[in-house]
Amino acid sequence: MQWWEILLLVAALMLVILTIFLGLKRIRYQGIIERVKESFKQAGIEGEVSTFHPDDLYQIKLVNERTYLFKIIDMNPRYEVIITNAEKVVINDDIKNWRRATKPRFVSGIKAFIRESKQDLTVVKIVLIYPGCHNITKYINESDCYLVDSGQKIDDLHYLRFQDLKDFMKKH
Repeated sequence: MQWWEILLLVAALMLVILTIFLGLKRIRYQGIIERVKESFKQAGIEGEVSTFHPDDLYQIKLVNERTYLFKIIDMNPRYEVIITNAEKVVINDDIKNWRRATKPRFVSGIKAFIRESKQDLTVVKIVLIYPGCHNITKYINESDCYLVDSGQKIDDLHYLRFQDLKDFMKKH
């Protein structure tokens, strides 16, 4: 084999791996959407459900007597969600060794999601953590923080673990 044939073979293999990865990611996203819709049915919630692309401002919109906007964070359940301020949410993947100097992994679009339909009081905005997380921590300042209960409203957003979705929807 010549060098360019090897290079072509490697490029084709990389393309196949990338296609498989993106396909699996898309299948997982569709599965999450279906599980959320099933939770709506189990909670007895009727309404018009719209779904959007995973990279959009929000992924699910449910309209009945109120409008519910869902931003989905798909993460490992052993990780932690840290709310540093109103516009910054971080996923902490190293709970035991986390320090303030640790490079954060921000959740994109939180700032715009907070501003979406801010004046409309019938809109309920939910950050849905799928399938769950170790903790949801809210920092008040550099040294004070507290654990957020699932469904608690912080800065106009309800932070909710997937397992608590049915109960939350029944209450609201």
